[in-house]
Amino acid sequence: MSLTDILVILGCLGAGYWIVSSVMGPGTDVIDAGRKAETKRQEAEQGAATSPPRVLPMRDWHLVLDVPANASRADIQSALKRRLAQAEANADAAGAERIRRAAVAGLAAAQGPQP
Repeated sequence: MSLTDILVILGCLGAGYWIVSSVMGPGTDVIDAGRKAETKRQEAEQGAATSPPRVLPMRDWHLVLDVPANASRADIQSALKRRLAQAEANADAAGAERIRRAAVAGLAAAQGPQP
């Protein structure tokens, strides 16, 4: 075998390695990244499906409405309108329901205990 034959073989091996690594290298990384992202998404969905949504106790109604705990009925009603408008603008149906429940609890607290 001559020196020319050895150089041709080494050149072909180098070119073959370059072609295979350029075609296969980035593709496998993209596929692995896609699989990892899909796995994370599925885990997040399973975690969200198994844990119930967090609901604030009604004793925290003033935090939901962003008013002081000793707010008047007028303050509660104006906060209700403002917060509902924000929730509806954001298309947050669950938030709007939480705001309504907080307003009911707040109005009951502002009314005071029934004799």
